[in-house]
Amino acid sequence: MLSLTPAYETAQGLSTLREGDAFNATAPTNIIVNALLIACQAARTSEVHYKALHSENLYLVVWHLMGHGEGSVRAKACNLVGNLCRHSAFFYKTLVTALVPGATPPPTLLTRLIQLCKDVDAATRKFACFAIGNAAFHSAVLYPYLVDAIPLLVSALHDVDEKTRANAAGALGNLVRNSSELCALLVKYEVAWHLLELARNDTSNAPRRIALFSLGTLSVYEQCRGSIMQLEPPLELTLAEIEGASEGADQQVSSCDYHFSVFILLSFPFLRILLLQLHTRDFRCLTTLPAFAKNLCSPEFNEIFVETKRRFGCP
Repeated sequence: MLSLTPAYETAQGLSTLREGDAFNATAPTNIIVNALLIACQAARTSEVHYKALHSENLYLVVWHLMGHGEGSVRAKACNLVGNLCRHSAFFYKTLVTALVPGATPPPTLLTRLIQLCKDVDAATRKFACFAIGNAAFHSAVLYPYLVDAIPLLVSALHDVDEKTRANAAGALGNLVRNSSELCALLVKYEVAWHLLELARNDTSNAPRRIALFSLGTLSVYEQCRGSIMQLEPPLELTLAEIEGASEGADQQVSSCDYHFSVFILLSFPFLRILLLQLHTRDFRCLTTLPAFAKNLCSPEFNEIFVETKRRFGCP
């Protein structure tokens, strides 16, 4: 694995790579991939490198590399975009900035990224879904530009690659993480049904858990909850089936915790989605509970939130 030295964590280091044509589409594939890897490491390591990356104005170069003939180059270019969106929304505006003024339609990083969710290369699809998820994570500012990604992400839930399915499930949840703006479209494309099917039938744990997490995010909003209530088979039966399988496989959860969770579910059925994650010790789902409380306007809900954390030993 490449080790990023302090010299390459600066704009000068990236400039050296660019001046040496390391990012040129005509350079040897291994040179391009390694140059992109260095940029990826800088972006992934810390947001402090974002200004240096921005100063290099690599956007048009990356756009071209996302259309490169080698899948490994396209994949690493998508990975770079995903890491540029990892820590904050700093690059969100540049993702939808026209790279060639006057062109119709105007080429942008985001439009190309969306199309790569259905690329022929498996790694490219995986990192494209990852990048879309990060582009929707920090704010809703890109939601209007991500409409075309919805059907492609739904298709990616059935990808042959486990991580692609997980990334797609997470990205769909992120599309309602910050606002209800895209709820109607998620209902139109039956996202809740597809996520529930993934949670029921996937052979790998990661996609199943993330699908449940995203279902919990969707169910914060009344419009999405309506579509979830109309699922066939009914949500309660499906979740009971999943919960039974989870309980049988996980011996870390005490019977006391289990029966307490059932008590909660009788009052708030949609909490079952979140509690399934608690059964697997995935406490990230607790970050969603305050949003439920805000939307349901229920004092009892806050009490249940506190008691659930106490029962499961969460900080």
